[in-house]
Amino acid sequence: EGVRVMNVNELAQNLRPVALPGDRKTVKILQKGSNPKQGVGYMEDGTMIVVDNGSHLIDRTVEIEVTRMHQTESGKMLFGRLTSAKNS
Repeated sequence: EGVRVMNVNELAQNLRPVALPGDRKTVKILQKGSNPKQGVGYMEDGTMIVVDNGSHLIDRTVEIEVTRMHQTESGKMLFGRLTSAKNS
């Protein structure tokens, strides 16, 4: 009869946040952020990650701890901080 059915489990999985505060992620810093000390990278799904004190780490892959998440019209943004001195 042409009725489309939605998988509720798949929908719930897609609506879950990419990361929660406290989660650790690995990200490559690609550019400077809007604030002088920020670095910016992206997750595989295109989610932008703004890293405090990451501007001097451009082109390096670092581990961060997610501090907060912000939903915008164009998608989600994650904010994080470096997890250790070895990333510096």
